[in-house]
Amino acid sequence: MKRLYILISFLCLIGAATAQNSNQNYVVTRTMLNESSSSYLDVVKYYDGLGRLCQTVHNQVTPQKNNLLDLSEYDESGRDVKDWLPVYSSSAYLSASAFSSTASGNYGSTARPFNQSVYEASPSDRLVAQYGPGSKWSDKPMTTDYMLNGSSEALSCVHYSVNGSTLVNGGSYATGELYVVRTQDEDGNTASQFTDKQGHTVLVSQLNGTVRHDTYYVYDDYGNLCYVLPPAMDGNISTTSLNLYAYQYKYDRRNRCVWKKLPGADAVSYVYDLNDRLVFSQDGNQKSRGKWMFYLYDDLSRLVVQGECANTNTSTASARSVACTRVNTATGLGNSGYSSDFALTAPVVYLVNYYDNYDFRTLPGFNNSFFSAETVSAKGYLSGSVITVLGSDTKLYSANYYDKKGRVTKTVSSNLLSGYETTTTIYTFTGKPASVKHVHMAAGKTTQMEINTYTYDHAERLTKVEHSLNGVKVTLAANTYDELGRLSGKSLHGSASNKLAYAYNIRNWIESISSGGLFNISLYYGYNGNVSRMVCRCPGDNKTYGYNFAYDNLSRLTSAQSLIGGIITLGYATNYSYDKNGNLLHLRRGGQTGLSGTGIIDNLSFTLNGNQLKAVNDDATATASNGFEFKDGAKLATEYMYDANGSLIKDLNKGIEIQYNLLNLPSQVKFSDGSTITYTYGADGVKLRTVHKIGGVTTTTDYCDNVIYENGTAKQLLTEEGYVSLSDKKYHYYLKDHQGNNRVVTDQAGGMEEANYYYPFGGVFLSNGNDVQAYKYNGKELDTKKGLNWYDYGAREYDAVLGR
Repeated sequence: MKRLYILISFLCLIGAATAQNSNQNYVVTRTMLNESSSSYLDVVKYYDGLGRLCQTVHNQVTPQKNNLLDLSEYDESGRDVKDWLPVYSSSAYLSASAFSSTASGNYGSTARPFNQSVYEASPSDRLVAQYGPGSKWSDKPMTTDYMLNGSSEALSCVHYSVNGSTLVNGGSYATGELYVVRTQDEDGNTASQFTDKQGHTVLVSQLNGTVRHDTYYVYDDYGNLCYVLPPAMDGNISTTSLNLYAYQYKYDRRNRCVWKKLPGADAVSYVYDLNDRLVFSQDGNQKSRGKWMFYLYDDLSRLVVQGECANTNTSTASARSVACTRVNTATGLGNSGYSSDFALTAPVVYLVNYYDNYDFRTLPGFNNSFFSAETVSAKGYLSGSVITVLGSDTKLYSANYYDKKGRVTKTVSSNLLSGYETTTTIYTFTGKPASVKHVHMAAGKTTQMEINTYTYDHAERLTKVEHSLNGVKVTLAANTYDELGRLSGKSLHGSASNKLAYAYNIRNWIESISSGGLFNISLYYGYNGNVSRMVCRCPGDNKTYGYNFAYDNLSRLTSAQSLIGGIITLGYATNYSYDKNGNLLHLRRGGQTGLSGTGIIDNLSFTLNGNQLKAVNDDATATASNGFEFKDGAKLATEYMYDANGSLIKDLNKGIEIQYNLLNLPSQVKFSDGSTITYTYGADGVKLRTVHKIGGVTTTTDYCDNVIYENGTAKQLLTEEGYVSLSDKKYHYYLKDHQGNNRVVTDQAGGMEEANYYYPFGGVFLSNGNDVQAYKYNGKELDTKKGLNWYDYGAREYDAVLGR
């Protein structure tokens, strides 16, 4: 924990030791930064005579060791009407007039650097308008209106209720039964929230033009949420409509959710024991296989064993407290060292957790020199785990070690290559990581040892990250900050040419990221914060590429007007339309059709079944020269098929079939020509291996923490700023935009290796240099083999061609 000393002073009881204003009431909070107390951070809060916080001062916190101050002003009724943005100054306290003058110097005389609140003229003091900082927003407030429901189109609300397990439409609420709060953002987009007398939100209504998009929330008599009815239902509560669109929940008499049905998927059932702990669950796929997930707990209700079983008596668990006992021998459930008093049929254990101590070290998988004895007690903490590799009998073992403050100082875990990952962390006095040492070992492979060392300034801002690989140290990144504490610059690998500069507007939205001739991006915004324009230039281009963006009243992107060299062209333009749930109905995409020509490469119409994609028709005739486009491989009424959990199992346009593991993560993609992509996951959802078998060629990729192997050879070691190619130990760096997209990959000298331009939904429309690595949009891994074009987001795969 941080060492905090709170010094309370009224009317200068402390004196001038910390240079506070002696004419104000204040509280000083001191955070010690080292054991000797020679370094610390002071925060001084000043209060007026009525006890209201009026100014906060962070002493000497800026890079130039100025103070950072903010100010709140109140009206005659004691309401907070003006909150100023922080200013930097050498002064320990600023009067309101001095603060205003300082703010003009920091932000500009016409910047309007404060938030202003306007209240209604009534005893309720309700907020009716908020003006954000910036002169451009001086006439663009966010407004709030307070009303009651009525019979008009804008204020009407359907009264849904639950009768037993049936959803009932009871007509409209009587006038005055509901509170309505209508908000309007700076661009005039409105949303109305309807609340009943119990405080339950029953409707959120948004307007797109003149069309209402209503989301209803329906509760039972006990206040449990039973239905969420999204806009696409449009009042249709038939069984078919509910199954396609609605989120449905059922509860037992103890108000525990025992049944859940999500749109497009079969129901999930839940069983609890007498201690209200979830002990069984069953999704649609498991129901067809006659399987249940089981969850077992220790005496402190901590999860200790999780797996799958074939019980038919799961309902009996609700009448008892299901106990699980630790025996510390290679017996019990899956030789886990735990036994249960509830009989499980054909149990398969996927996850085991150990707590409080390291007695599990005698069990198989732990009884070796890598898992050392404890030096500090782990009482109350997770000390070890066993993870099953799905689709196999392989187990992965891990242990966590702690210091006296309960911080993890060391983790040891086995990997899929019969080796171990050992991570050791040393902390600063305030609990920030000072160094993180990672040792990767694999059977028959070269050991990789890396150390990340972190340096902080006097205000605990990260200023330097150093990386040592097998004893050779480099500076990954050196950060600089402006006087307001914002990241202003980053130097990569200590290179004079590989530097990034960041600029912000008055609302701290990024306006530009620039790196000389390597990468430059400029951003422009609408009043509500949506990006309205983006212009980018990467190495290898003598012109810029960008977009003008347009949105509907729900902030959904409707068009991206292509800009090449600042001129509007067809180029890489895109257009979108949606249904009421936000599913794409139409996508029109321009792209490069030859060495210099562009045209419409996709003109897609989507057929939906609920929220699920059923078919796609492409009316475009041009073909993209870089291969990124929709391939209309089928002309059928139904081209996409799903399993009981709503997961895509067939894509006839790509010509693939997809199998899933019990976590609903893909385990195999099979192409019509017999090619396959096989994925291996741990039971914790971490991807461990990918095997591509395409055209008679097998490529195996193993993921061991941040070390990546290809066909048994260590290929990459991922770092915080890019990666190291392990064949030559060279560093490579990502230059990222505001979304975390990897725009440019550079070598350690700052030379361009790869540059990417992206469509709004993540597809790459233009690349320069070589395709040297797989991490692209949002920094996610892209698999382009066999035209798959999937981004791996961990919990799901994302197809940028379809935007879903």
